[in-house]
Amino acid sequence: MRKNCILLVLIFLCGFFNVSAQSSITVPDEGKVYSLINVGSVRYLTALSEPEDNGWLVYDVAIADRYSTEEERTRQQFKFIPISGKAGKYYIQNVASGKYITQAEPSLDGNDWVAVWADPSDIAAYGDKIEFVITPVEDGKVRIGNQDFQNLLGVDGLENNAYVKCVWNTYSGGDVIMYTWTILEYIAGNADRTALGTSLDNVKNYLSNPAIQVGSAIGQYPQDVYDELLAKQAAAQDVFDDSEATQEEVDAAKAVLDAIFKAFQESLIIIQPEPDKEYYIIYDGEADTKGMSSLDENEDSKAFLNAFSEQQFKFEKVESNDIVYYKIQSTKDGKYLYKDGEYETKWTDDVTVVGDDALFRITPTGNVEKPKYVLLQVNATGGYLGNDPGTDWWSDVYSNKVANKATYWKITTEKPKDQPQITLNVDMRDEAVSPDGIWVTGNFIGCNWAEPGSNPAYELTDPDGDGIYSVTVEYNKMARTGYECVVANDGNALDRAKNPMEYKFANGKGWANTESFFDDCTLLTNRILGVYTDEVDVPAVKLNLCGTSETEERIKVACVGDSNTQGIGWWILPYKEAWPIQLRGLMGDDYQIQNFGLGGVTLTGWMGTDRHGLVQEFDPNIILINLGTNDANPAYQFSEENYEKTYRNLIDIYSQGSAKPQIYLMTPMKALDETQNNTIVNSICPIIKKLSKELALPLIDFYTETLPWTVNDHYADGLHLKSPEATLDLSKKAASILKTAKPQIVQTGFDLFASADYAEYRWYMDGELLEGETAKKITASVTGSYQLGVKLSATADDVLLSEPLTVVVTPTSLTDLSKEAISIYPNPVKDILTIRGMDETSGVSFKLYDVTGNLLLESTHSELDMSGLNRGVYFLDIAGDVRKVVKQ
Repeated sequence: MRKNCILLVLIFLCGFFNVSAQSSITVPDEGKVYSLINVGSVRYLTALSEPEDNGWLVYDVAIADRYSTEEERTRQQFKFIPISGKAGKYYIQNVASGKYITQAEPSLDGNDWVAVWADPSDIAAYGDKIEFVITPVEDGKVRIGNQDFQNLLGVDGLENNAYVKCVWNTYSGGDVIMYTWTILEYIAGNADRTALGTSLDNVKNYLSNPAIQVGSAIGQYPQDVYDELLAKQAAAQDVFDDSEATQEEVDAAKAVLDAIFKAFQESLIIIQPEPDKEYYIIYDGEADTKGMSSLDENEDSKAFLNAFSEQQFKFEKVESNDIVYYKIQSTKDGKYLYKDGEYETKWTDDVTVVGDDALFRITPTGNVEKPKYVLLQVNATGGYLGNDPGTDWWSDVYSNKVANKATYWKITTEKPKDQPQITLNVDMRDEAVSPDGIWVTGNFIGCNWAEPGSNPAYELTDPDGDGIYSVTVEYNKMARTGYECVVANDGNALDRAKNPMEYKFANGKGWANTESFFDDCTLLTNRILGVYTDEVDVPAVKLNLCGTSETEERIKVACVGDSNTQGIGWWILPYKEAWPIQLRGLMGDDYQIQNFGLGGVTLTGWMGTDRHGLVQEFDPNIILINLGTNDANPAYQFSEENYEKTYRNLIDIYSQGSAKPQIYLMTPMKALDETQNNTIVNSICPIIKKLSKELALPLIDFYTETLPWTVNDHYADGLHLKSPEATLDLSKKAASILKTAKPQIVQTGFDLFASADYAEYRWYMDGELLEGETAKKITASVTGSYQLGVKLSATADDVLLSEPLTVVVTPTSLTDLSKEAISIYPNPVKDILTIRGMDETSGVSFKLYDVTGNLLLESTHSELDMSGLNRGVYFLDIAGDVRKVVKQ
């Protein structure tokens, strides 16, 4: 508890004090000079004065400690030169040499993965290898890539003078920081606080992780070491904030902070096996797809990873030079584990002949997310036990791994589960329980949406009779943020990291008894759960509710769209970071917003999906339609006629919902592919704007909003957004229109005014556009329901509509009616001629004459049957206003 309170104070203070003396830069200014610091090594990008030769590569682009003189530091200073006509792309020029950093060109420099310097006169020879984009990540840090971000600038090692490379962005695990940079404006003469700032950042980020727990149990940190770390952290922050601190004081503060931080990390309370107990030694191989496996022995007496079994071990404690080691003995055959030769690990009957090779030290992993796991280190050599990634679950265990390549082991007396355990609870105290029981189905491990009642493992029970029914299931542990997902090595791993657990309860067996509802706790009609820890106990809920009580009725909003609505993107977790989901937080508790987005769908294909029917089942009050991006893909052979026809049909279907929804049309986001974007600009957006105008529908203009966006800031691949920050910008755009007050019509007599000034006006009567009425004011000459549509600004195409206003007009002559309000159609006419704008209750009559002046018909009705007349020209007199009519 104490740790949590102190952390709140730390987080509060960090809001007032930036950890960096200078703010890191994500969009550099052309006229300024910058330093580039590699996050992993905390060393500076440097143009070496002399090439370095590491024995197999000669290079002169490196990372190095900060140079001591201003003259030397010009080799660590850079200018970012915007490339004309290529928004968001830069040349990166070294101040000392005037040369540009680039990825090597094989015909010029040899290895095409190493970074080199190019003379300004040679720019053309390198093409887009010399053109870099800057992509912000977290905490002001960036990644720098060329060739439209296909290759990233990074380092091969963390040591001083390590070479810099530019390679395909397949970074993973701890290697991510080797491709991450901080850009700082260079200020001469200042004490360099960069390294101290990084140390402070590291401590802050480490302590803010919820996995950090203070106490006396395994996987926790001792309170006294934690308190000392906080004290040294505060002292280092004081030095950092002191603008007059000398370089010596800054360096000393860093050294003290680093030392206590290291001591704190090493103080983690880890398992200390007791001699009279038997333990499992488990390897959690989810990261390389091995799954849960355990230490075992093969037929050659080698140690290897086997599929998890009942194999257990005893630990014999041995102390040497105040260090505790253990001999590890298998309870299966009594053999001891030992290091054999240079790298193999084997089992022996006689532990006395192998000496220190059979002594193992248990040490922390250093991975804050796995506090209960340990490393096993060989006393004789200092190497760690580990296996080779890429091999199957049966891979041999070796004894020569370095710490960051070693295997994480869990030593426990409890038979472990290989996946997080999720306990689901249903409150049935006020419900009639089916004689067939309460069941759950879903995408959790082993179930795969099996029909409720088909597997007894997924029946909920109430052993204590309190009315709360429970069951425990398993699911994969998920990434907490989309940035963690970038390290996944394959599509399946990425899906496991991003996708939540989905499930439904059933009161009885079979699909007919399964719950189905929409709410914030569901994805479509499935309940969802983010799984981040080894054990999750979900609070009890009632069937078809997120909690145990009904929520107040809210305004229901359905978001219809493709992959960008669904939330597909590099660092986006769709179930909580797609723009419709983030829209919930912006709109507040009065709205219930559901995401019906589906990747890859076109407008013309939408009505063939199950989500089209789910939108109708949801019966929303508001529908946002954002479809068209995929229709513009050249592969789909776009047809303007088919697109418009389908859109009109979709609008007609959704308009018939019982909630009489307000439909908002949305222009698609900009596509960076020129061909696809041309279709969006020249065909799709004009059709959407046309429908908005003709059908009196509001419009949210995503296209104009995204027009300035680039790969550098928002896009992942030219079509999808890359981050939750980018999707939030779309959410803000949608929320700004939804929250904007609708235009109001002010009536004075028969004069109708817009209550405010807008960029454009369009007037409607009985749902029909009044052609030519584009002024702020009109005069109502006919009884009807009037509505005002407005374009909110001259720089975007967002449109809002007023509420309809019924105006009753009682004219006695055509002067009162206003000639401009009267129209006749069709003309030429075959059968029925309609006089539009006529109020049949007004008493105004019309007369039809032939060319000789003979009166043929007289009526006050708005429709005239001319089917019995001959072809020719006739004249229609409407209270003195004579119109020519052609009969076909």
